Amino acid sequence: MSTAALQRVATGTSALSLQFRLFVWSLIADPLLFFVILDQNDTGVNLTLARVLQSAFLVLQLVRLSTGRAELGVPSPLQPMFRNYSLYVLLLLASSLLGVFVYGSYNLANTYTLEHSSFLVEAIRGPNTRPFFELVILVYYFVYFVVLPKYMIKSHAELRYLFKWVIRVFYVMLAVGLLDVFSNSLGGPYIPKHSVHMEAGYVGVRFHGLAGEPRDAFAYLLFGLAMVYLRSTLVQTKRVPRMLGPLVLVALVMTQSASGVIGLGITAVGVLIYFSLRSVRKLVVSLVVVGSLVWLTTYLVWLSPRLVAYSDAFADVWVVLNAGGQFSFLVATESSNFLPFWNMWLNAKELNVLPVLLGSGLGSTNIINNNLSALFIEDSSSELMNANAQITRIIYESGIIGFFVYVNVFVAPFKVLLGRFTAHRVANFVLFAVLLGASLGHRSSTVFVYLGIVVAVVSNWPAESRRTATA
Repeated sequence: MSTAALQRVATGTSALSLQFRLFVWSLIADPLLFFVILDQNDTGVNLTLARVLQSAFLVLQLVRLSTGRAELGVPSPLQPMFRNYSLYVLLLLASSLLGVFVYGSYNLANTYTLEHSSFLVEAIRGPNTRPFFELVILVYYFVYFVVLPKYMIKSHAELRYLFKWVIRVFYVMLAVGLLDVFSNSLGGPYIPKHSVHMEAGYVGVRFHGLAGEPRDAFAYLLFGLAMVYLRSTLVQTKRVPRMLGPLVLVALVMTQSASGVIGLGITAVGVLIYFSLRSVRKLVVSLVVVGSLVWLTTYLVWLSPRLVAYSDAFADVWVVLNAGGQFSFLVATESSNFLPFWNMWLNAKELNVLPVLLGSGLGSTNIINNNLSALFIEDSSSELMNANAQITRIIYESGIIGFFVYVNVFVAPFKVLLGRFTAHRVANFVLFAVLLGASLGHRSSTVFVYLGIVVAVVSNWPAESRRTATA
């Protein structure tokens, strides 16, 4: 589309469709995990406000297709923006077949039961069906959050609407979260994690707002700030408020999130590796970024008695693993995030490198956690434990090779964005890297939503139109 055509679209007065507005609000609502309608213990998965909006959008799209008011266009999985994810899915399927027929990745050593569970819960979370359910989630997340935005956000009016409401909701969430911490610290009312089971939703004096857990809020805060800078990059008349960065930093500290700290560590290592292979000048820049992240990580831990307690509890984990002892309570609560790595280490020692390189198969993290938990946790639950850390799932299930392919899913489109739009380049890079690290430290949809918007921008707007994108 030419610049002149883009300018005509930008000044157009056509109303945005209900379908488009519904799609945007389904993206906005997805990270707001406070709004849970039905709990996963009742239905197998959490039924959230976002899922209702997404279902309504998909039903409306099906109606439009059936009545001929829309055409079904299936994008090629080999498109530059999508092919890395297609490769990742193929690698996962191959590793899953190897897990079934070669490794025995899906063999449960312990009896698995879900007490008082319905047929629906067992069908979704059971050991025999969980890998298929994980595959559905894998495909759904990418198609809905990354592929659809390219075809839904094609005009300046649509881009304006998206940025306007994503950022407004972010500001509201930031203010509500800070007020919640203030009220809670004075012994006043507090916001629970979710709208269901509110009496059991207390998280302490920690920032979480309407994002559910504090660890979910950590990723959401970075996503919101990244969106503000992305809008300012595309529209240089939209400035970033000076106090926004410090306020977000305060909120990040108040989350006291161990997953967030791990995410910062992942970012630091990733940035150092990425730039050390490119040039001396970029290596120096990366050392500055890494040094800042190390300082922030240390500061976050030092400020939080909770994180200090976790740090002390994990000091002798390696000794306990090698001795076959019992984990302390704090270590046991996080064991699902590192026990799969212990299994990979045992495979590597025995020169069984194939599962280390290619992974053990989709959904196998649950199985290995169940099998190993009985060895290290007294009175361990018989229910399958899924890792909260996305990096655990990615590396264990798709291997080291799959992990690098997965990371490139996000890096490749973002590099195109940086190449075309130069404003706030350093800030955009740092926020993207930290958001990706945070999403690896804890599973979050925010990085997929951000990626989808990046893909829509680089696919539908040439660099020279950036000044008029949302003017």
